[in-house]
Amino acid sequence: MFVCRLLLLVGGMNARKEYRKKWIANKRKIQRDKRTHTRAVALSDSDSDTNDVAYGVAMQDDGHCEVEQVELSEVVSELSGRPRVPEPDDTSWDLIDYECDRVYLYDSDETDVEQQEHLTESLRTWVTDTGVPHVHVNKLLRILKPLHPELPLTSATLLKTTQTVQCRSVSGGNYIYLGFHDALVEIAARNTSVVELQLALNVDGVPLFASSKYSLWPVLCSVMNVAHRQVFVVALYGGYSKPSDLHFLDESVSELQVLVRDGLTCDGRKIACTAKMCVCDAVARAMVKRIKQFSGYYGCDKCQQKGYYIGRMTFPNINSPLRTDSSFRCRANADHHTGSSPFLDLPVDMIDFFPIDYMHQVCLGVAKRLLLCWTCGGKKVRLSHSQQSQIDQRLNAFRSSVTNEFSRKPRSLSELKYWKATEFRTFILYIGYFCLRGIINDEILKHFMCFSVGIAILVSQSLCDNDRLKQFSNDLLLYFVNEAKELYGPEFLVYNVHSLVHLSAEVDHFGALDNSGAFIFENFMQVLKRSVKSTKKPVLQVANRLQEKAAFSKDSFEPFALETMLYQYPARAPNNSCILEDGRCCQVISVDREAVLCMLFADAQPLYTHPCDSRILGVCRVRLSSGILRHLPRSTVAKKAMSYVDSVRSEILFFKLMHSA
Repeated sequence: MFVCRLLLLVGGMNARKEYRKKWIANKRKIQRDKRTHTRAVALSDSDSDTNDVAYGVAMQDDGHCEVEQVELSEVVSELSGRPRVPEPDDTSWDLIDYECDRVYLYDSDETDVEQQEHLTESLRTWVTDTGVPHVHVNKLLRILKPLHPELPLTSATLLKTTQTVQCRSVSGGNYIYLGFHDALVEIAARNTSVVELQLALNVDGVPLFASSKYSLWPVLCSVMNVAHRQVFVVALYGGYSKPSDLHFLDESVSELQVLVRDGLTCDGRKIACTAKMCVCDAVARAMVKRIKQFSGYYGCDKCQQKGYYIGRMTFPNINSPLRTDSSFRCRANADHHTGSSPFLDLPVDMIDFFPIDYMHQVCLGVAKRLLLCWTCGGKKVRLSHSQQSQIDQRLNAFRSSVTNEFSRKPRSLSELKYWKATEFRTFILYIGYFCLRGIINDEILKHFMCFSVGIAILVSQSLCDNDRLKQFSNDLLLYFVNEAKELYGPEFLVYNVHSLVHLSAEVDHFGALDNSGAFIFENFMQVLKRSVKSTKKPVLQVANRLQEKAAFSKDSFEPFALETMLYQYPARAPNNSCILEDGRCCQVISVDREAVLCMLFADAQPLYTHPCDSRILGVCRVRLSSGILRHLPRSTVAKKAMSYVDSVRSEILFFKLMHSA
C-alpha cells in the first residue's frame, strides 16, 4: 500500500514538472517574438511615443503581421525577469502564463532539493521500520531512478551501510562484538535524572531457519530502572551448534567489569553501573554458570536437593538447604559444577544474579504441563472430549474481549502444542477460572486456582509489595507443589514445578516477576530473527540491520500503562473497560472536552472466593442491569481491564490487567 501511494505521488510530481516545463517554454518563445518585433517597429517608426507605450508585432494565422500595444510596465517586467501580475481583465492565457512564470521563478531549486531529501529520508525510515528485504528495495529504487535521478540504485547506498564490524571465529562460530558503551551513553542522555544504571543481561539461543541447524546466540542488555525499558545487543554469536565454549562472553564480561568498577561518563556526569541480573532459561543458565543441567541429580541451582529419578528427574522436597554465593564459588557441592563460569569475575551473587525465568519455567513449564495432563494425561485428571469442547467454546468466546495489550488471542485446546508463552500467561492470570468453572473436577479446579492466584500476586507490582500477600502467595505455591504429587503423580514434580518453591524469593530481590522475566528479551529476539533474509553471513546481516535502525528508524517502543486517565480510553470495546480506584467497574462511552461519559457498575461481586476473594486481584462480576450512566472528570485515574459479557448469567466479568511486559 505504501509503495503504491509512493509511486502515485512520484508520478503526480513528475506530471506537474512536465506541465510546467511545457508552459514555460511556450512563454519564453512568445517573449522572444515580442522583443524581436518590438525592436523592428521601434527602428522603422522613430516618431512614435516610446515614453508611454511600446509596440509589438504579432503573427496572424494568415501570415500577416499585426501591431499590438504593450504597456511599458510589461516590457520592464520582462527585462527585469519579474512576471507582471495580471489585471482582472486579463485573458485565461495570460493567467496561465503568469502562473507558470510564478512557479518557475519562485518555486526554486531549494524546494526541489527539500522534496528530494524528504523522499530519501522517507524511504530510509520505511525500509528500517518495516524490515523490507533489501532485494525488494533495490527493485523499487530501479523503478524510481528515472523519475528521481538523485536516488541511489542500491539499498546499501541508500542506508549508508558500512562494513565497520568484522566477523571473527570464536567458540566454534561467527562472532561480532558491539559493546555496552554507545548504547548506555544514549540511554543516559535520554534519562538525565538517573544516577545509576541497573543492567539486566540475557543470553539465549534462537534458531534462524526452519531447514537448518544454524542458530543465533546474542548477548542482550536492558536497563531496568529507566522509564522506557529497551533492549540492545552487546555481542552476536552464530553457528550450527551451541557455542563450544564460553569465550564468546569474555569481552562482554570484561567491559561489564570496567563499567561496574569505574561507572559511565556521559555529558560530563558520572553514572554508576550495576550488574543486576542475567536472565536465561534453564538450559542456557546451566551453560553460562557451568553447572549441571536441570535433568541432573543436582540440577537445581537454588537449593542443594538431590533429585529422584523415576523415568525423569524429579525434585519432591520443598525444604532443602539453599545454595549461597560463597558455597558456589568454593564449589562446596562438586557434583553441581561442570567448570568455571566467566561471570565469576564479576562482583555479583552467583545465586541471586541468575533469577528463575517465569516465562519459560512457569508459563511454558508448569502451565503447559498442567494443560497437557488435562488433555492427554492419566484417567484421573484427563478431560473428556465434551469437556474439552466446552472449554474451547469459552476460549473462542473470550477472543472478542481481549484488549490491545495482548499480542495473541486465546486458541482452542486442539492447538495447545502451538500455544506461546503469552497465551499460557493469559490463561493463568485471567481466564483460567472462567474457562474451567463447572467443567472440571472441583478438586482439580481448586488446586489450579492456588497456582493461578499465587502467580498473579507475584506478577502484580502493587500486590507483591504487600508482605502479607507475598507470604500468602508463597504458601499457595508450596501447597500446589505438595498436592500435585497426589493429584498428578510423583512424575509431575520435575524441575519447573519444583522452581515454584523458590519463586517468591525472586520477588524479594527484583520486585514483580515481569522485572526478571524474559518476555522483553524474547520479543527483541524475534526482531533479530526477522532481520535475517538469507543464509549468507547471517550474523553480519543482523549487525548491519542494527546499524541502519540506529541511524534511520523512527519506530519507538511505547510500553502500555496499567494506570491511566479516563480521557485516554477509547470509546469502543474491548479497550474501553477499566476499574476505578474505589473498586467500581467502568466502561467508557464517550469522551469530550469537559468530562467522560461512562457506564458505572457499583455492585461488584467476587467471581470466586477460593483461595481468596477475587476482588483482591481486580477480578469481579457485575449485573448487567446495574449499570448507570455518569459523567466523570477527564483526570479520573483508572486501571485497565478486560470485560466479558456473559449473557447467559446476565452479568459482566471484569479482569484488571496485571502483567506489564
